[in-house]
Amino acid sequence: MDCHRGVWRDLGRYGRVAWRRCRGGAAMNIADAHAQLKRAIQLYNDLGGCFHAAPPWTSAEENTIREAYAAGLSLPEIARLLARSQAAVKLRAHYLGLRRPAARSGWESRADDAMSRLWSAFDDDTLRDLWTAGVQVDDIATALNRSAAACRLRASQIGAARPEGFYGAAAHRRAAE
Repeated sequence: MDCHRGVWRDLGRYGRVAWRRCRGGAAMNIADAHAQLKRAIQLYNDLGGCFHAAPPWTSAEENTIREAYAAGLSLPEIARLLARSQAAVKLRAHYLGLRRPAARSGWESRADDAMSRLWSAFDDDTLRDLWTAGVQVDDIATALNRSAAACRLRASQIGAARPEGFYGAAAHRRAAE
């Protein structure tokens, strides 16, 4: 049998292995190469033209995903329930437009919750007033229930300026305290 490169290439990984063996990678007579090609073609056809194909999603499975997401089941539980991989379930849920709220564990602090909040006009005014009054960043962060880094960034974004001389000798005295 003639080892035609295009036929082997179309058969994915199994065909590439057979092609390497056929072209001299290992000792293989033409009868063995032909038998291996026939097995690969049969496997390819049995799987619907793809070596890694899973059965198509049914509407019942899609409904199960919707119900499981609504019930709050975890991804591994849904995957076991459907006998599918977690990646397949996650991808199908995304395709169906299903979203879960971000999970928060109990050890996360209130500062983590504060970091996800948007800045209101009241927060901006409070930050600007405290910033221009020369209040320390840690105290401002505590007052606004935000991180010090978030307060520095927002002060920069809204153009708040520190009072005259804040970064001069007074800053050295504050650092020494």
